[in-house]
Amino acid sequence: MSYPQRVAAKATQIEWARVLLSVVSAPFYVLGYLLGLLLAAVTFAAAAIALGVSDARTRGEVTDAR
Repeated sequence: MSYPQRVAAKATQIEWARVLLSVVSAPFYVLGYLLGLLLAAVTFAAAAIALGVSDARTRGEVTDAR
């Protein structure tokens, strides 16, 4: 079987509905991934701030970190 015949045979196997659904859903996947990263970063920052405030209160004083 020649190369053009193999390409033609493969082209008939493409499921266009599946390709279209993948293209439509891709932005939602990326958006969800980015929102998940943002949530993780905000949660980490909030925990770090709470821990820093707690440490500063238990020491009784806040000093410059030089």
